[in-house]
Amino acid sequence: MASYLRKYLIKPSLFISSILIILTAGVTLLVNIFLVFYNQSLTEQVSDFLGRKVSIGSAVYLPPNLIVLKKVSICKDASGSSEILVSIEKIRSAFSLGQFVQKKNVTITNLSLINPRGDYSKCVSFLTENFEQIIEFLMSLPREEVFRFIVNSGRLRKVSQTGLMRNLVIDATLKIRGDLVYSHGSLYMESIPESLQKSKPKPLHYRVSGSFLEDGFEVGELEFGQADSYAKLWGTLEQDILKLNGFLSIAHVFDASYPQEPTFDTIDKLHISFLRRRSIARLAKSSASRLNIFNIECEMYLKLPEVEIENITFSVNDVPFRLQGIIVFSEPVAIDLTCSAYPDQKSVPEVPTATTTGDFTVHAQGEFHEEKISGKLDVIFPRTVKEKKVLEEAKITFKNLTFHFLEKQLLNMQCEEAFTVYNAANGTHELLFKDFHALFDPNDTRFKFVYFNSTLYDGFLEGEGYVDLAQKPTRFICDLVIKDASSNNLSVILTHLSQVYGTLYSRIHFRSYPQSHVKGTITVQDGYLDDFEFFKWLADFFRIPSLHKVYFDTLSVNFLADDNVGQLENINLDSQDVTLEGYFHVYVDDLVSSKLSLGLSRETLATSPKFRPLLRILGGEFSRLDFDFQLSGLLDRMNFKWLESDFKRRLQDSIPDFIERGIEKKVEGAIGSISEEQ
Repeated sequence: MASYLRKYLIKPSLFISSILIILTAGVTLLVNIFLVFYNQSLTEQVSDFLGRKVSIGSAVYLPPNLIVLKKVSICKDASGSSEILVSIEKIRSAFSLGQFVQKKNVTITNLSLINPRGDYSKCVSFLTENFEQIIEFLMSLPREEVFRFIVNSGRLRKVSQTGLMRNLVIDATLKIRGDLVYSHGSLYMESIPESLQKSKPKPLHYRVSGSFLEDGFEVGELEFGQADSYAKLWGTLEQDILKLNGFLSIAHVFDASYPQEPTFDTIDKLHISFLRRRSIARLAKSSASRLNIFNIECEMYLKLPEVEIENITFSVNDVPFRLQGIIVFSEPVAIDLTCSAYPDQKSVPEVPTATTTGDFTVHAQGEFHEEKISGKLDVIFPRTVKEKKVLEEAKITFKNLTFHFLEKQLLNMQCEEAFTVYNAANGTHELLFKDFHALFDPNDTRFKFVYFNSTLYDGFLEGEGYVDLAQKPTRFICDLVIKDASSNNLSVILTHLSQVYGTLYSRIHFRSYPQSHVKGTITVQDGYLDDFEFFKWLADFFRIPSLHKVYFDTLSVNFLADDNVGQLENINLDSQDVTLEGYFHVYVDDLVSSKLSLGLSRETLATSPKFRPLLRILGGEFSRLDFDFQLSGLLDRMNFKWLESDFKRRLQDSIPDFIERGIEKKVEGAIGSISEEQ
């Protein structure tokens, strides 16, 4: 019986299967023939729907419900004359068979983009300009069917100013069913070619779930994760108001276990070698510290291309911050943002306003165009001066600032021009930098090293430094060299240099902890002093007019400055007619303590009516006389005192038979006539 059934039932089954296969093949053939002739019409319909010129290489139907579009390209505008916005190797589009059979309606249920390629900047502009239309399209999808949108191995190319190419690699899946939305994926940057990649990229994974509201969208969970770093946000987008809450924790921002702070051996050249820094990095242990950004509360208005940040508050490692301002995502992109920090947490206002500022405030204005940023940066920060907290300010106006990665993932910063005005407790200082270059490795752990050079007025500046992120407060150390600069141009840094003319060379070391501390050396060559305050007083006191302008071969000094004292040590002036040695200290209360030793040639002294009697008494034994002076009092009202007793002692030591020769009283009389007007 069984054999009978197999004999007579298999044949009908084979017959029916054969018929179905033939019908399917026939339908597939007919549909594909139709698509060949319909390709132009399909292209025009898609172009009209997107508002951009679209090109479709071919369309293929695969049973039962799949249409594959190959070699698809979308232009930037409808004319088709502009550059291609994105090209896609293959689009797999599935439609609902139920909707097609019952309602004769083609409803897309699955849309997969295989290997899409595009330009990063153009695609970002496209998404920004069409954000509202994209949201409207997603909300208009039929809720009866599950809709899936998949991006498989998408690559958006980004080219830096130096020609270095990188790809943002994207894999993403979006699923919509009814009012529920779910998406997940990953993205990372890859270098081109891959040999330039410093290490294997760490993808940033994301996951978002939420639901459509009547007038917006509810974000149930928005999560980001990369290695040991994690962020989570939640909130709502209603009409054009976005409200979010959440937190962010980033691991390995710094490593706190370095055995010692690094030092700088030499910075005479800025051809940078990372070998020394790498040897330090190898000493690092595995213990890591995190950067925690908690208590994020965000409220902003999305009126694209404009985003108005009404208020974003958050805490960075327990320090409260507030961000407010406007970002305009147009061409060029414009920003006007203010970020305030409240380190003591006592000055945090309960009700924020647009003018609320903190102990540390950064106000940024600028425009971003073709990877170049121009604008203004205003930084206000506290310092303790004379046991009182004062707010100091740095205003930076910059032009054509760019950031781009070089080989081995080193970040290079360039700025065509930067003008800095620094308002401090001791006055206003100005600096003009041109062709500023800085290089650093963002992958460093604890110590963030930076190497830089720039023209400084008519001279050149170069140096290196690092920020120690493991310490609180953050510590900054820097060594730098200034070469071939006109000394009077740098009077904006040291006021007294306004009266010093010559070619300056300086080495400077700065550290920010435990207090602001600057030390170094200054050497000025082939210059002159023009009405320098001390020499001006000497010219009037000794009646030597030539001291109003003193030409010299070399002027050198060691300096040190911190919050308590400013010191000039080892002052040395080398001139044919004038020499000067000594020290000069200014303390936090503006009190001066100084002692200077001055040497004047016989020829210079002979020009003074005060010294002619003394020179006649001494005869031709001296080619130069040395004088000691003491400076004291307040900085703006200094007292100058000639130590004539020291001068007399020097003469006695220099003339063995000073007393026996009987010139002591004559010398004392001459000295008295010199100093009678002091």
